[in-house]
Amino acid sequence: MKRTMIFTAIVFVSTVLSAQTVTFGAMPEVTSWTDTASSDSSISVNGSKSPNATATRTVNRSKASCVVAADTKGQIESVQVTYDAATRDGVGLSVAGRQYLVRRSAKNVAVTYADGSVPDAEELAFVKSDNAYLARFAAMQRIFSGKSFAVGASFQVNPADAADLANLAEGSHMRNLALTLRSVADGIATFDVSTTIDAERRTKVVLNGTLEVSVATSLPRRYDVSGSIANEQVAGSAAMQIDYIF
Repeated sequence: MKRTMIFTAIVFVSTVLSAQTVTFGAMPEVTSWTDTASSDSSISVNGSKSPNATATRTVNRSKASCVVAADTKGQIESVQVTYDAATRDGVGLSVAGRQYLVRRSAKNVAVTYADGSVPDAEELAFVKSDNAYLARFAAMQRIFSGKSFAVGASFQVNPADAADLANLAEGSHMRNLALTLRSVADGIATFDVSTTIDAERRTKVVLNGTLEVSVATSLPRRYDVSGSIANEQVAGSAAMQIDYIF
């Protein structure tokens, strides 16, 4: 009887331990996807009592992307992007309903209309910033595909992959990006995200939140972070959420 009980206990422990570890599948070739994003920010001038010293901004957009070209390693080089909707502080943006060709090389992003003509400066800036993350999928492939993680375990993402994953703006430096596997349910792994970024003008950005990843494909499902922005002149908050459908 004792032997039976001990064997049962060992089987139970082994089952629990195996359930706490997840291995991610290989990332398939990405040919198209849709995603929706929302971001909020509020920045105040330090020490100012003026009602105009605080600036807030809310941006929402949805778009569909189709890969035009990729290199031999699967790194996306160009995509055709169509914006279904886009607003800033509730006001419609000119990108809505328009289609663009976005090309990425190294850290540079080039944007044209489908016919090769160039958008105006404001439109160009929005599309470039919004599509600078084309290296994100390749970074996630390196981080997750074929890798095993235990629930509760934390690890630091190497600086190059962290910069691509977080879609850093030019002139910014990733100080650290830590991921902790919180849970696995219905084929989705949820990681807690903690990151610190050194931006321009000695600005420190601290963001915390979650990253949801498909266990089968290593592709992102949701990236949801919020936190603080501060330097000697200003202080504020920022939040961003992106949802992907492949």
